[in-house]
Amino acid sequence: IPIRDFKHSMKAINFAYFKLRIMQKFIVAILLSLPLLGHAQIHINESKEAIKNTIEQLKSYNPASTFTIAETDSSLNVVQQDADNQRIEKNFSFDKNGKCQNEFILYTCQNCYAKTLQTILSKTSYKWKKINENQYISRFEDKLMLELPSEKDVYKIYIIRANWNKIIYDMITGQ
Repeated sequence: IPIRDFKHSMKAINFAYFKLRIMQKFIVAILLSLPLLGHAQIHINESKEAIKNTIEQLKSYNPASTFTIAETDSSLNVVQQDADNQRIEKNFSFDKNGKCQNEFILYTCQNCYAKTLQTILSKTSYKWKKINENQYISRFEDKLMLELPSEKDVYKIYIIRANWNKIIYDMITGQ
């Protein structure tokens, strides 16, 4: 093989290897981001134990993240921090029956917040309705309210189990 053809072949091999490495990194990035979809799960009406089990699964999918968990009888606080110092803090409060009644999620990453919000709102089973600039309500049967910050550059989601009746719900939705 002439040297010129050999150099050309080596350049082609190096370029193919470079493309393969980029594809591998892309696939790894996608696979690592899949567990983040778990952040978009609504935990209202779940027990503290069920939420803790979900957190344990999340920890196993994200070994590079650190998790700090604190709890009382009526609350559970989980802070997840990744290697890039992106932080997600979740606070859950529980009713006297041990079921989650409120879920508060705070992000330091605007993109993470936007993805989670979009995932929550795209869950068609809840049939979210926007009632004003920062609030959504689910269909009556789910009795959920989603509140967003009114402040700029604040990335938080507050999910509340509402104890409304059909009359109040219809007044809120304008029906």
